[in-house]
Amino acid sequence: MTRKFRRHFSLNKQLEKGTFMKHVIQCLTIIVLFAFIATNAGWGQSSNAVRNKPAAAYPHDEAFVPVLQQAASDVFKNPGNSKTTLTISISSFTNGGNRLVEKQYTDGSWGWPLDAPPTYGNILGPIAMGLAQAYQQSGVSAQRTSLTNAGTYLLTKTNNFSPSDGYLAAQLDKFFGGTTYRSHVKTNFYDKLADGTYNRNGAGTLYNTASYVALIRSSRASQGIGNMAAWDIGMGLVGAAKCDVSIEEWIAGTESEIDELDGDAYYDVIGLAGALYGLAVVDEEFDPTAGEHAAANSINDLAAILAGYQIAGGGFAWNSNYVIPNDGNETIQETGYSILALNEVNRSLYLTAIQGAADYVAGVQLGTGGWENYPGEGENNEVSGEALWGMSVAYPAPVHNITKDVYYPTIQGGVSDASAEDVITVAPGTYPEMVTITKSLTLLGAQAGVDPRGGARTPGGALESIIDGGSSRTEGILIKGASDGSRVENVTIDGFEIHHATYANVRFDYADNSVLKNTIVHHSTTNEGIKTKASCSSLLIQKVLSYDNVGDGIELGDYGTHTNHVIEDCEVFN
Repeated sequence: MTRKFRRHFSLNKQLEKGTFMKHVIQCLTIIVLFAFIATNAGWGQSSNAVRNKPAAAYPHDEAFVPVLQQAASDVFKNPGNSKTTLTISISSFTNGGNRLVEKQYTDGSWGWPLDAPPTYGNILGPIAMGLAQAYQQSGVSAQRTSLTNAGTYLLTKTNNFSPSDGYLAAQLDKFFGGTTYRSHVKTNFYDKLADGTYNRNGAGTLYNTASYVALIRSSRASQGIGNMAAWDIGMGLVGAAKCDVSIEEWIAGTESEIDELDGDAYYDVIGLAGALYGLAVVDEEFDPTAGEHAAANSINDLAAILAGYQIAGGGFAWNSNYVIPNDGNETIQETGYSILALNEVNRSLYLTAIQGAADYVAGVQLGTGGWENYPGEGENNEVSGEALWGMSVAYPAPVHNITKDVYYPTIQGGVSDASAEDVITVAPGTYPEMVTITKSLTLLGAQAGVDPRGGARTPGGALESIIDGGSSRTEGILIKGASDGSRVENVTIDGFEIHHATYANVRFDYADNSVLKNTIVHHSTTNEGIKTKASCSSLLIQKVLSYDNVGDGIELGDYGTHTNHVIEDCEVFN
């Protein structure tokens, strides 16, 4: 690898390696050559350094040995190195997710880098994880179907698992409910590792967890890319944790690999990012004792080191020696996993760095919808998945089912996909939709728990979640059972502003034991602010401000039987 020198190298270290004088001679040669070029070409410095970058990192396992596809001399130009003010739009996720749908094989897997049969199952985890994040942002049904197909492929695995399969299995169970995917991976992979009976790829050698982790380490070292093992094992730690299995060996391997990271070799940045993310996910503290990060005392120190590899507030460098602005050293994989790690360690502290990195990723998305690891390498399905994953962490979708830890672009999307008793939070913003609730759940707006009474009767507020019924929607929120006896109950709505529905802003039909509180309703265009239309019982309407509706501010009882309703601490102006 053609390299640039560290600006703060250790003199003793270089003398011990017997390379100090060699570096001096190299430096003098470069200085003389540079001066000659500058004098004859009329410019002061090169903004497009010539170097060889490694191929995109291929996840461990399935006996695949990646080839580092390095050209003898490649010139890489970065279209935008400084932090941008780009606002990531839903189209980035829609187009990226749709591209992965397009490139998926019929069996549910993907090729690497783009179209390369036979199937490479060890890239399933990061690609499908990125697709899952795209779907959470876009709500495109074809992306959900594609995730189902990826899950089908995962269920065909028996002895060819990869460390990333664990976190994918957990994500799929969140979407589709139950434990089908985690159970499959646990039974056929983790349980066999625990028993020492995992017959990897059917080759006859049986592995336990410790020997499997050791295999990853030795395999990457034999490939000449030892730094990669830190990423492999760190992400494997995430997978094991998400599947609720023993993580001790994964932790030990991750920590050992951090102690062996080498900045004078490929993949040191992604190695640190993957390892740090794994430790942070399981809340494992670590004080390195060797290697280039021995001076760090904690994962917070390691996070600060990783943050230092960001270039001008945008993408992250492909190698720790190349944190050089305006020099084309950003790569998508390093950027994506650095986002994950910094977000997991301390989102609030690193939010500017996290979002700046995501802005960079969005800014270099290809016209196809996918990504390449760096300009000129070529589109790569795995890299596209990792780009989508990183961006979604930086800018989560506004509706969050916190019970499942799944995000949605719309309130209705989150409600429709919820299970009974789930809790859904809605970020500040305006949601032009009608929300129909037919199951027990809790829906929390940004003003949940905040009494809206006593303030000026004006629409909206910077901190509020606003449901705008608009001219084409009969209700803002409709809580509805059915007259055949399948009633809805135990619904709680807290902390919204709801306005401009053409019928009632909030309506209860065949609903029991439900609560509406800390909410503003106004400007229903033809009817009441809050209305019970069909039989309901035991509703609590508390600390609600209702004003300027065509009908009554609150009307309980239109037809059917209505009993035990409580209106408490409300203000109504009509």
